[in-house]
Amino acid sequence: NIGKMSSSEHQQEEGIWPIISINAHNINQERNFSGNELVTSKYKWWNFLVLNLIEQFRRVMNIYFLLIAILSFIPSVSAFSPITSWGPLIFVLGVGAIKEGYEDYRRHKADDQVNNRTVAIYRDGKEIDVRYKDVVVGDIVFLNRNEEVPADMILLKSSNDEGNSYVQTANLDGETNLKIVKAFPVTQVMKPRKLLNIKGDVNVGEPNRLFHVFQGNIILRGKKYRTMPLDSENLLLRGVRLENTEYSYGLVVYAGVDSKLALNLNDPPFKFSQTEKMVNRTVLFIFISKLIMCIICTFFEILFENSYIEYAVYLQTETSQAETSFKAFLTYFYLLSYFIPISLAVTLEIVKLIQAVFLMWDDNMSVENPYSNDPYMNVKNSNLNDELARVSYVFSDKTGTLTQNVMTLDSCSINGTIIDVKRLRKEYKKTNDEMIKNFLLNIILNHTLLVEEDENGEIVYQGPSPDEIALCEGALWNKYKFVGRNLDLITIECNGEIYNYELKHVLNFTSERKRMSVIVRSPDGQYILYSKGADDVMLSLLNRKSKKLAKRTEKHILQFSCEGLRTLVFSMKYLSEEEYELFNDDFLDACNSLENRDELKSEVMSAIELDMDLLGCTAVEDELQEMVPETIENLIRAGVKTWIITGDKRQTAINIGKSCNLLPRDENNMFVIDTEDVGEIERILNEIVNNFIFSKDKPSLVITGQSLVWALSDLNELFMQSSTLCYAVVCCRATPLQKALIVHSVKSYTKTITLAIGDGANDVSMLQEAHIGVGIYGKEGSQAARSSDYAIHRFKHLGRLMLVHGRYNFLRTSELIQFSFYKNASMFMVQFWFAIFCGFSGMTFYDDLILLVYNIVIVGLPPVILGVFDRDISEKTIEKYPESYNEVRDDGIYLSFRTVVIWQILGLYHSLVFFFVPYFTFMSNNIFWQSGKAGGFWYFSSITALPSALTVLLTYGITTKSWTWLTHLALWGSFLAFVLNIFLESVIYSWFPEMYYAIQACFTTPVFWLLLVLVPSISLIPVLALRYVQYRLFPENWLILLENEKK
Repeated sequence: NIGKMSSSEHQQEEGIWPIISINAHNINQERNFSGNELVTSKYKWWNFLVLNLIEQFRRVMNIYFLLIAILSFIPSVSAFSPITSWGPLIFVLGVGAIKEGYEDYRRHKADDQVNNRTVAIYRDGKEIDVRYKDVVVGDIVFLNRNEEVPADMILLKSSNDEGNSYVQTANLDGETNLKIVKAFPVTQVMKPRKLLNIKGDVNVGEPNRLFHVFQGNIILRGKKYRTMPLDSENLLLRGVRLENTEYSYGLVVYAGVDSKLALNLNDPPFKFSQTEKMVNRTVLFIFISKLIMCIICTFFEILFENSYIEYAVYLQTETSQAETSFKAFLTYFYLLSYFIPISLAVTLEIVKLIQAVFLMWDDNMSVENPYSNDPYMNVKNSNLNDELARVSYVFSDKTGTLTQNVMTLDSCSINGTIIDVKRLRKEYKKTNDEMIKNFLLNIILNHTLLVEEDENGEIVYQGPSPDEIALCEGALWNKYKFVGRNLDLITIECNGEIYNYELKHVLNFTSERKRMSVIVRSPDGQYILYSKGADDVMLSLLNRKSKKLAKRTEKHILQFSCEGLRTLVFSMKYLSEEEYELFNDDFLDACNSLENRDELKSEVMSAIELDMDLLGCTAVEDELQEMVPETIENLIRAGVKTWIITGDKRQTAINIGKSCNLLPRDENNMFVIDTEDVGEIERILNEIVNNFIFSKDKPSLVITGQSLVWALSDLNELFMQSSTLCYAVVCCRATPLQKALIVHSVKSYTKTITLAIGDGANDVSMLQEAHIGVGIYGKEGSQAARSSDYAIHRFKHLGRLMLVHGRYNFLRTSELIQFSFYKNASMFMVQFWFAIFCGFSGMTFYDDLILLVYNIVIVGLPPVILGVFDRDISEKTIEKYPESYNEVRDDGIYLSFRTVVIWQILGLYHSLVFFFVPYFTFMSNNIFWQSGKAGGFWYFSSITALPSALTVLLTYGITTKSWTWLTHLALWGSFLAFVLNIFLESVIYSWFPEMYYAIQACFTTPVFWLLLVLVPSISLIPVLALRYVQYRLFPENWLILLENEKK
């Protein structure tokens, strides 16, 4: 729904993306590029009513009530005034429209704020100020420090001599660390006047939504220029903010809906809660029951008419039997329409919104967090408030989710010796080992960090990787300092002396490569390749002479992993000038390739990274967050199976699992799968199934990424069968794609509710795949929090979110739904019993205004109070006994098909009491007036309605488990409002002549006061008796816990 059609759609028939001409505005305009205006709103003022109604009538319940409202205009079908049907429908649609309209108004304001910002551009060499929405492809944009980039553009020139612009990408991925964008080398050295008048063409690929994927070529006019490559390092993305850079010039290549920001503005996947599915099934059940009753009434109406037609001349008509039957069916279809509560959808929406507000106000889930401006949690999808009580599986990331993501370099293994990080410098002075020197040089040359100074003039490192920051800080402790970058020079300080290294190439880290390398030229002219990465990749790239050292280093890696430390392997390689030139030519050819550029670059990089010398490895510590072990222990006690999915080494993951109280410390019944042998994987999985499928003891499982490849494909069924028998599973060396696949497989196999929690951009797919996604505001940015259903600050808050709030919200929502269906069934089933005594003629039992007010006003407040404030046991009891979560999720004590049927049976019983007790009482004494005058039909209706409404409200009181002043207000206030409604009817003769003075007559007769006591008593005494027996003989766990609270 964003803006206009993209230019990619315009060009689909041609199959190519048009060339962008520099400083040729008119030519670019002819090529139908998209404009730069972004529209995220759904509606315009002139189409809001129509489009919103179409949107709302996608709900089946709204279509149903629209049909009922249309039937109300047919006199031969409807016995009610149309207002009784149209009033509630208009109210429901109106509330929905106001909510949607307000949300869209906010979108319009946000759109206008962005689209009407001004920016300086150069068009055909002339400087003009335009609004964002007027920027077009081919414009050269001038940005000052702290300005936001208005469109995707190639960086032509930066104020920094090295040609780098520093940007903050929080609007894109939530990360606050600065990133580097490199200016195109040829235009970086140009004077501004020459830059603004250059001519040439830019060829880029079709727009895509991947932030780190961009390829293109630029051809500048002139003899000395040739076709030169462009990649993602040269691309300034719309929405990023320019920082630590005085100014930058950029050429717009993608505008508006073609920009990567717009392509990523898709709505998150819609998640439908199990409670809403239960509501739909209940509505279907009631609808079918209603159809059966309509058929019964139609049958008896035909039978009655045929039996009395000869004697009752007034019943004779010229209509056919089929037409009479059809009208009778429609009449009862309309009369019994109130069985389905029209206000339920709106009530649920209001209640869940209030629940969300209370969640966000919870002081126990608030904390001052440097990575978020709001200390409280955030609710993104209130539809899932009650779903939090049904979770069977929790899938958790490790780094930044379970741990603090505050890295410190603990120790190193260099040349086969473990050295404490604070002793590196002393060790180097003592041994003069060149390996220690090259190890530290690798750390301070091979990274993507930026240098800033704090208020005290001290160096502060910034970058996307907390590990790199920890490594450089560790090197700084040992007098090896990364000072900064200037053009292609890296300045470092070693033991007080300044050195400049020429940076020739950066071989970037990717999740596939699992390593990063740089090629530098040292001050003495030597070409050196420095590399670092994961041990499972790096150890296979070493030369023969490093093999012996590699074995000792592997032992140290295992030792570090057992201590829960994160490890990286460091290596290097000296390059001859011929080797470097050959690599440089191949790499440039790969960069210039228009096809398979990334694959060709990867091949060239992999070729140069062979036969390296091993330097050693690092051990970085990342401590657990507070109360993580206690939270996981409570989740296990609550019957929630917990999985940790991490990219760390196996032993590191196992150690973290033990520290979290997830894995047994004695490793009893713990199975480890770390092999690519399919037969071995299958053997272990079968062993788990055979030994534990009927056992009360439950095992735990640790499985690596290489084993997951087979477990999630050929052995998926067996893997699911065995892993779901485990109370805990740890997946290590897992990729982001495997995270999402694991969640999908468990969700599909078990058909249970899953929850995923993470803090990084690589967790987003897992969060969106799970039924419930919980993001953590952390050091890796806020993209996970922004893409989640609930955003919290600490892992410990997950326990409270699920066990306390989830449990309460499920209890409240369940009571709200079932009470809403009950109140309508009990009151309006009376219409069915009345049909027996009116010859199934379709005459209405209740007055129009009673029908209108009952559904919206009179019984509107009690369900809301139930849905927001009710609770069974205290928070302290839930936290002390997390097992109470089990019965809510598994036993269906609050909401299941069984409980729905019980409530409907209660409604059926009450409807019998509501009608027949007043009927037999009324028939035995029909004298209302002191003069001896008998009461009529509307007196009977009034005398029935008041005791019935009181009984419904008293049932609400019995249902409530926690009484407050709001409970009393809802009960007695609603009843007084009902009485006031009937009283107003009885005094306004011109509007309600048939009800004139009816209520006053009721108040003057003893029969009314007798019924006001008799109807509730007959209705509720059996219910209270049964509940007493249940509480005494078959108490549920929450009742036992409640008794303990009282003691």
